[in-house]
Amino acid sequence: MRKFVFLISFLLLALAFISVTGWITNTSSVIDDDTNNEVRRSSDSTAKNYFPLKIGNSWTYKSLNSNGDTSFIRSTVLSDTLIRNVIYYRLSHELPFFGGTLITLDTVTGNLYSYSDTKGCTSFRTGSLLDSLASNPGDRVFPCGESRLFGKCIDSSRIQIFGTQKKSKFFLSPVFAASGLFNRFTEGIGITFSTKIAGSGISLAYLTGCVLGNQVYGDTSTTTHVFGTVIYSDNNQPVSNGYVKALQLDRSTGNIIVLDSVQIQTGGYYYFRVLPNDSYYIVAYPNSEEECDYVPTYFPSTINWQNAVRVNTGNNPENVKISVYRKSSANGSFSISGRVSSQVNQMFSVLKDANVYLKQGEVFKSFNITHTSGEYKLKDLISGNFQIIVNRLGYVNLKQNIILNNSNLQNINFFLEPTFIKIATTTDIIPKKFRLDQNFPNPFNPVTRIRFDIPKSSFVSLKIYNSSGKEEATLFSDMKSAGSYEVSFNAENFSSGVYFYRLETEGFVETKKMMVVK
Repeated sequence: MRKFVFLISFLLLALAFISVTGWITNTSSVIDDDTNNEVRRSSDSTAKNYFPLKIGNSWTYKSLNSNGDTSFIRSTVLSDTLIRNVIYYRLSHELPFFGGTLITLDTVTGNLYSYSDTKGCTSFRTGSLLDSLASNPGDRVFPCGESRLFGKCIDSSRIQIFGTQKKSKFFLSPVFAASGLFNRFTEGIGITFSTKIAGSGISLAYLTGCVLGNQVYGDTSTTTHVFGTVIYSDNNQPVSNGYVKALQLDRSTGNIIVLDSVQIQTGGYYYFRVLPNDSYYIVAYPNSEEECDYVPTYFPSTINWQNAVRVNTGNNPENVKISVYRKSSANGSFSISGRVSSQVNQMFSVLKDANVYLKQGEVFKSFNITHTSGEYKLKDLISGNFQIIVNRLGYVNLKQNIILNNSNLQNINFFLEPTFIKIATTTDIIPKKFRLDQNFPNPFNPVTRIRFDIPKSSFVSLKIYNSSGKEEATLFSDMKSAGSYEVSFNAENFSSGVYFYRLETEGFVETKKMMVVK
């Protein structure tokens, strides 16, 4: 965890430096000064929507600092009060790294102010400017009438949050010397990410959930922990290097969400101190493909995410043991390289975060994880017969047998199909009723597709059972909007025989039979 936090610290310090030094050549308009006089009136009329201040609204944040300490912050709008004819809202707790618990948003200009009798410069007593939510990238803020104390809008972009795409703006809030505040405001939500850099170190917080009006977003509950060990599958001895990640899959975008990442300690122990109550894929990773003796492995002991057991944190699990597969390097001079890609929304694109494994018989010889380019490279190989396995959360696995004969192999490319596809949107013809179609092909080996319709937004689960009624796999369990959907099911690790797939949603349950033939 400390390694992760210090890395974040380094990156944010670099960002602060860029922001501080870059203002010299940026001549965009100044927003405000100590007198609260607006120099430029914004053309962004949506600024007032970036912070919904209303009595009863609350936000829950996970907070981390450079010491590795983790805590949760819940800030609630308790009341409003009139100060010099301006309505300020009182918070139960300072939103991450704001300068006070009394704040107001000018809905005309989009300027956000804080009030305090004790903190900061004299303008706190009249309403200190924190950020101008109407700003565009490059615009600067001078809250105390001092050119050396300023903030600026860094970027304006769209982010994925709580299942939808929303507009957001990232601000460097008033900074002095080696300190600084970074806040991301998201339309309709408020602050979704906040960072403070000071002489004592760095602190950061990100939104886990909120209650806005009568609408609940994300997770606002208390958190839980996960404790376990990482061992080698061949001798049950503890692993002494690497880290463990808690992952979720955003099926609307295909992105992998890393909820937390912790280092493996002496004795193979790992500990997630704070995780929102939910279910996660727990994966052990070596430090790097060059400095390791095992390959990335899902709990309990598999490289196939579809065979992994998701850990439900509701009961504070404390014996989550991951048995990893050992890697035996060949120490040769040859390599195999290529690219992993997919198709998203009818567009071909490279695919990052895919695990590419190389096996010789039952022995793992190498692995690599694709980055933003989608490229992989398996190195230090000798000649021989191998099998390449490509595995990526949310996609159908691929295997390919290959012969390496005294030369490097290039352009060994893979195209992965997503396991979950929405084939009709809410703007298309919306189904009139729930329906579960027969899988196709059937019988099949090893991949089949399952299609279903839902006429309204519903919580939907799709599970696989064997002939004895035992649950074998959960293809998904999530909220889905109205539309037609298609799921790919890979039975590569299933025995031949009859299986059942069961769709459950609000007021609808249906089960159908399928057959695996090998």
